Amino acid sequence: MAEHIPIFRGFHIKLHDGTIENIFKNNPRCPIDTDKVIHTISDSWFYARFDIYARSQTLICTTDIVQAIKYKSEDGSLGKITLIDPYKVIYSENVRDFLECSHEIDNPSEEKVHECLQSKNFQCVSDINSISSSFKGEIMIDCKEYYLHNI
Repeated sequence: MAEHIPIFRGFHIKLHDGTIENIFKNNPRCPIDTDKVIHTISDSWFYARFDIYARSQTLICTTDIVQAIKYKSEDGSLGKITLIDPYKVIYSENVRDFLECSHEIDNPSEEKVHECLQSKNFQCVSDINSISSSFKGEIMIDCKEYYLHNI
C-alpha cells in the first residue's frame, strides 16, 4: 500500500474496514448532483486527455475531511482511504469540488464544458505525494481497489 497525504470519502452506505473494490470500474457512476450533459461531456474530455473516465469510473474523494463529511449520509461511512498500487489521481489545484466547476456553466454545450475544464488545469499523477500537502479539494482516483478505514 502506498503512503500518501490524507484522503477522505463520505459514503452513502455503511462499509467495513478493509480492502474495497472500486465498483465504478464495472458499474459506472451516474451523476446525482451534476448535470448529466456536463457529466457526459466531462467524462469524455478526461478520457481524451488522461485515458480515464474520471467522472464515471474513478473513486471521487477529497483531501479535506470537512468536505468528505458533507457527502456522508446519516447511515453511511466516513472513510480514510489508503491507495493500493497501481493507481492514478486526477486533480486541479483550481477546483475544490467539481460541483463548483459545473455550476459555472450555463446552458452546457461541448464547447463551454471543454473551455471550463481546460481553464482549470487538471493534472494526472501516479504518485499521490506529488500533490502538495496543502491542497484541499477533490481528487478522482483511478484504481481497481483501495483500503478503507472508518473514522
